[in-house]
Amino acid sequence: MRQAIQDWKSIRKGVVERDDGRCRRCGSMRHLEVHHKLAKYKGGDEASKNLITLCHACHKEWEWYEELRPDVAFSTWLEAIPSFLFYSLVYEHPDKYSQTVLDIETAWYVHRKQNMEQ
Repeated sequence: MRQAIQDWKSIRKGVVERDDGRCRRCGSMRHLEVHHKLAKYKGGDEASKNLITLCHACHKEWEWYEELRPDVAFSTWLEAIPSFLFYSLVYEHPDKYSQTVLDIETAWYVHRKQNMEQ
């Protein structure tokens, strides 16, 4: 059991380093977790290609979304605007972004590009 924990810590560290210490969805560098793209109970393993770094908020959103929409692929969800970001962009910057979908999508892609370049 102790060896399994050490192995997971090593795998987790490698995945976070590979992903530049950022959530691959929103770019956050805080509260990072490693997510199995294909859950272990569905046949997924701990190979690095099946693992991705997500912040706690994005990880919880995926778990909720996966239950709600099991037909949606992880890769599709990964590219979508995180709901917490969608609402915070409109709420915190009403002068900058109107509530049109196009404006929100543009803001999301600009935000994501800036965070991934840092």
